[in-house]
Formats: sequence, C-alpha cells, structure tokens
Amino acid sequence: MSTSDTDKKHKCELCKYASKYKQNLTRHINAVHLKLKPFACPHEGCAFKCSRKCNLKKHVNEVHLKLQPFVCPHEGCDFKSSTQRILDQHFNAVHLKLKPYACPYESCEYTCSYKASLKKHVNEVHLKLKPFACPHEGCAFKCSSKCDLKKHVDAVHLKLKPYTCNVCDFACAQKRYLEAHVLRRHVAGPAADKLRQADNKRKMLQRRAGGLAAERVRQTTNKRDRQRYQTDEQYAMKARLRARMRSAIFSQGASKADTTLGLLGCTQAQLRAHIEAQFAPGMTWANRSEWHIDHIRPCASFDLLDESEQRACFHYSNLQPLWAADNMSKGSTYQGKRRRTQRVPHK
Repeated sequence: MSTSDTDKKHKCELCKYASKYKQNLTRHINAVHLKLKPFACPHEGCAFKCSRKCNLKKHVNEVHLKLQPFVCPHEGCDFKSSTQRILDQHFNAVHLKLKPYACPYESCEYTCSYKASLKKHVNEVHLKLKPFACPHEGCAFKCSSKCDLKKHVDAVHLKLKPYTCNVCDFACAQKRYLEAHVLRRHVAGPAADKLRQADNKRKMLQRRAGGLAAERVRQTTNKRDRQRYQTDEQYAMKARLRARMRSAIFSQGASKADTTLGLLGCTQAQLRAHIEAQFAPGMTWANRSEWHIDHIRPCASFDLLDESEQRACFHYSNLQPLWAADNMSKGSTYQGKRRRTQRVPHK
C-alpha cells in the first residue's frame, strides 16, 4: 500500500471511496449516494441543479453567458471552450490523437479519447444497458446515454433538422449526417469514392439477402430518390445526365468509360454554376421543365466506342441550357447535317 493510500483515513462505508479530508468524504456522500443537489441555477426557466458550487458556476458560464475564453492554439482550428480541462481534452483527442482509455474486457481492443466514451461503450456493448427510455407514448426506443435519447427525440418526434447543406436543400438532425452528405454528394476524391463504394456494397448485400429486408431497402431508396429528384436540383440534373449518357453510349454498343462526374469533368456544384451562367432571358431553376440541358455538339456525332470521344462528348463544356422547343428543333443536327445513330443492342 502506498503512502498516499494510508493518508486517506476518511473512508466511505458504501463504496471504496477514500479521502484525506473529511469535507471531501461528506461532499462525496451527499453527491453520489444521497443525490443531493443544493445548488440551483438562478436563471429563470432553467431547472439545472448540482451538488457543487463550482459546477453551477461552470453551467452558468457555458449555457447562459456563453463564455469560451480558452482557444485552441492549433493553427486553423477555431475550437473554443469554457474550461482549460475541456480544451486539453480536445487538443489530446483531435490533434494529438491520444486514446488513453482502453476497454477492460478481455479480447476487446476498443480505445478512446474520453472517459465518458469508454463508459458508454462498456454499457452499450458489454453490459447491454439501456436505462434511458423514450418518454413519448407508443415509442419503445431505449438507449445507454441521455445524449442519445435527446438526439432521438429531436430527430424522430420533434422532427428537428438544424444542420443544413450550403449547396443544396438537404437538412438533417445530426452533424455527422451532414458531413457524410457533403462528402457523398458534393466532394470528389478518394475519401468520397470510398464512402460511396461502402454505401453501394451495403445496399447490394441487403438486396441479395432477399425477403422483407431487401424490399424495405428498395422502397426506402426509391422514396428517398423521388423526394430528392423533386427538391434537389443538382441531384435531378445529375440523374438526367446519367440517363442521357447511358442511352447514348448503349445505343452505340459501347460501355461507359468513367463515372458520370468523371465524364463531366466537374462537380455537381460547378456544373450548376456553368449552366446558370448561360441562362437565356426568362430561364430559372423554377421553370426547369421548360428548357433542356443540350449537348452543343450532338452525342450522335461522336464515336462513343472511343474513350476520348466519350470524354469530349459529355464534358461540361459541351453543355448548354436551351429552350425545349429550340432543342427539339435542333435535334442531332451538326455542321448542317442531321446525325443518325445506328442503334446496337447492348449485351
């Protein structure tokens, strides 16, 4: 036994807690075992109570005064906090990538940066504890943390969607969903490709499994796609271009040389800006049904069996907005001649 342990002569009879000072033992018993919370928030309408005065001061500074005097020193990071302890935790977890808390269960390799995360992991994964039940009548949802319960109530029952996309009309209940949406829909690169591939693989495995699960996946996916087609102009534009590419390429018996965005040579946001910059008087996204996205040089004039010609045909620089009547009149005319595609059955 260490010298420090022998100095802790004031011991709790209800647990293993021990302290050198009697006042610490009294505070421990009141807070942990008697659940006493004598310190109440003075702000009107706030029901917060706690067992220590320092915690009340911290609550008032964080929640009501919005004080965040501690700023992260890491370049490019705008994180701020109300205490030095929270700032230290942030720096260790985010910038130093430290994970000092390891799961005590044998064969479990889980590690994390925060003690609260470890407690949540143990309760969820190993103890299967779900003490927090949804208060809404008829809802059987249960979870292991008060934070998760709040997220559930806000998202499912209150229908709150505070996180909105700056590029499209997408809105969601949690920040991580917004980050995943931006990566999937508006960002090009290895990280976005990896996420999209994981999504496609998951859906494919669910469909192959068959049964009710596969049918639910199909119904959910179709419903979501229809809603996005009606509300997200960039998604609708990409879907129409993808269908046009497929039709033109397959009609010549060719195969698609790259992804839709790969053949376009730009992101969805860049394509929208490119089209909008060429709007004729009276064109808006609201009257999208009255004009078409036209290939300046018609698809029928390209040899789509050649990859380089595919890229030239579908490149965004070959696209322009054109009134529907003008586009129908133009058809596949190029350099004074109307081009006809010899359709080949696609195998």
